[in-house]
Amino acid sequence: MNKTEFAKISAYLSAGIGKKISVESMDVWFDMLQDLPAEVVLMAVKKVLSSYEYATIPPVGMIRKAAAELMIPQFPLAIEAWNEAIKAVQYYGQYKAAEGLASLSQPVREIVEQFGWKELCVAEKPEIIRAQFTKAWETVVKREQDKSVLPGPVRELLESREVKQLPKGKEDKYKDLYAI
Repeated sequence: MNKTEFAKISAYLSAGIGKKISVESMDVWFDMLQDLPAEVVLMAVKKVLSSYEYATIPPVGMIRKAAAELMIPQFPLAIEAWNEAIKAVQYYGQYKAAEGLASLSQPVREIVEQFGWKELCVAEKPEIIRAQFTKAWETVVKREQDKSVLPGPVRELLESREVKQLPKGKEDKYKDLYAI
């Protein structure tokens, strides 16, 4: 989105709340939204204004969240993802893992790979595996939704960071901080 497109959106926003918005606020808004398409930002502003109850400028995070909801693909429910995985396991069986994995949608495939195809095939207590799968699925969906709200440069910075390991001997000192 360029400044001209943003000026039209900010005028719409200002009219929607019935107040003039400061230049400083608009500079922050532009900085936080410029990585998004103008059409999406306008639709997000409309979405937020349709339910926003205050005569103040809504937080830019509300607009980013609304824009992310408009842009990101909707994830299936956890039970739908589980059913997709189980149908593939039942159809392809233990010995056709490559074909089975290839038949899955990308996010479901990632979770199945974490569990292991064979483990899903030979699970003695599928209800426990289903509960673990559901928990893992909800975590992945939440992470993707949280990531989609971040401005592009922030998201890129976080994705480029390496996962740091604790120094040897410090694990016990910090174990409560990193408990899952």
